[in-house]
Parts: sequence; C-alpha cells; structure tokens
Amino acid sequence: MKKLLLLSVSILMVTLTACSGSDSNDDTPTTFIKFKVDGVAYNYEVETLTSLKKLITGRVGEGASYREVSLWMPVEPTVGAHTIVDDPSSADDTYTAIYAPNFDNRYDATSGTVTITSIDDNYIKGTFSYTVDTGGTPIVISEGEFIADK
Repeated sequence: MKKLLLLSVSILMVTLTACSGSDSNDDTPTTFIKFKVDGVAYNYEVETLTSLKKLITGRVGEGASYREVSLWMPVEPTVGAHTIVDDPSSADDTYTAIYAPNFDNRYDATSGTVTITSIDDNYIKGTFSYTVDTGGTPIVISEGEFIADK
C-alpha cells in the first residue's frame, strides 16, 4: 500500500511540475506603444484606426493629466525607415506624428523617423523617435516602440 501511495504521489508531482507555467503555444504579441520624454518612460495601450491613413496611437488621462502620442502613416505602410514630415495634411503616403503633453496642447512633429520592423497578417511592429516644436523648448520623443493591430 505504501508503494502504491508513493507511486501515486510521484506521478501527481511530475504531472503538476509538467503543467506549471503556460501550456499555451500562443505567441501572439501584446499590443502597446511605449516611449520616453525627457528620460521619463511611458507605456500605453495602443489603438489602431484606419481610414484615409493608418493611425497608431496611445493616450491616457483626462484634462491636465491627458497625454497622447500618435503616428500617422499610409493605410498600407511598408517595412523600413520613414522620415516624419512636418505636415499633418500631407499626402496619403507620408508619415507624420503628434504629441500632446496635455489635453489643451497638441504638437506636430517637425522631424524624426518611424521604422516599421515587421508587418504580418495581424500586427505591425516598429520603432520611432521625433521632435515637436512647442514654440518654446522642443520636446523630444525617444526610444519609441510599438506593436499594434494591423
């Protein structure tokens, strides 16, 4: 009886050890957009909207605590580095960006780069950095990275 009990306990322990951790083979990435402003890191949930252009954006807060980072690109973006242009109303094949440090102020990027690192059937991944002109001290958005729904 003791041998049977010991064998049962051993099988149970091996089973529990084998099942600890994730049994999922799902390697679906979590969507996000993260970046730094003046060395402070931000990490937001990301939204993707597509109409005449594709918008990848993250925003949080309300009023004075509102903050937004947005990347505009062609509906069908391409893998590679793309220069951000300073014209939000520009052609459908350009890349633009916006930064809003609060609800009352939104600034268009004056320079920067969006690099699309991969696109598959479900996700678009990339990096970005850009500068916005506030009419005073420029704001630098650095170390930007995103994984967004395509």
